[in-house]
Amino acid sequence: MRIKNSKYWVPYPLHKSVVGATFILLVSLLIRLAVHETIEPYAPFHFFIVACIVIAYLYGYKLAILGLLLSTALGGYFFIKPYATFGNPASSDWLQFFNFAGVTVVAILVIENLQRSIYSRNLVLKVMQSRYRIALLNDNDQMFVAKKNNATWTLLQKLLTTFDDILLLQFADADIKLQPLFFEICHFSGKAINSNDWQHYVHGDDLPYLLQLLARNAHDAQPEVTLTLRLNQTTGQVARKCKLESYIFLDQPLKVLRVVT
Repeated sequence: MRIKNSKYWVPYPLHKSVVGATFILLVSLLIRLAVHETIEPYAPFHFFIVACIVIAYLYGYKLAILGLLLSTALGGYFFIKPYATFGNPASSDWLQFFNFAGVTVVAILVIENLQRSIYSRNLVLKVMQSRYRIALLNDNDQMFVAKKNNATWTLLQKLLTTFDDILLLQFADADIKLQPLFFEICHFSGKAINSNDWQHYVHGDDLPYLLQLLARNAHDAQPEVTLTLRLNQTTGQVARKCKLESYIFLDQPLKVLRVVT
C-alpha cells in the first residue's frame, strides 16, 4: 500500500519549522565561532553537517537543503582563510565544499526516505486499526442481531407451545386481546365485548391489582408475577391461580396472563 502524501510527514507548521531551523543553524554557527581559535583552520563545516542533519530529521529536506546552502556560505566566509571574506578559494577549499555538500545531501536524502517510510507505515497501521475496529463493531452487531432473533424465536416457541392456558395478551399500547380460555372460563354468551367490557368478568377486589400490573413498564416490571383472580362473576366466583409474564418482543412490551395449572 503506497501512501502518496507521505511527503507531509513533518508535524510542525511552516513558520515554526523555519524558526526552528534558523535557531539550529545559528547555534551551530555560535559553537563553531566559540571553538574557532582552537581548531582553525580545520573542520570549517563539521558543525554545519550536524545542524543540517538535525534540520532534516525535524523539519524535512527542503529546509535542510536551504540550511546546506547557508552553511556553505557561512563556513566559507567565517572559517576558510582569508577569514571574513569570500576570497578566491583554493583547491583544498573546493574539496571541502564538495565533501561537505555530498555527505550532507546523502544524509538528508536518507533521513527523508526513512521519515516517509515511518510515516507511511504509521498511516497504514492506523488504517488497519480502524478497519479492525469496524470489523469488531460489525461482528458485535451481527451477534446482537443473532441473539435478538434467538430470543424472539424462543419467546414465540414458548407462546405457541403453551397457548392453551393463556387468558389474555397485551402487546405494546394495544388493547387487551382476550383468548379462548378466558371466554371458556367466563361462559361467554357470544355477544360482542368492547375493549374494557372484559373487566366486568373479573372480581372487583382483584381487578385493581391486575390493572396495576398491566400498566407497569415492561422494562421495570418483574418477569413473572403470581396472583389469584376470581373470574366469571355471573355464575360463581372461582379463585384461580394465575401468572402475569412480562417480555420485550420486537422492542415492544408484551404481557401474557395465563392460568397456572
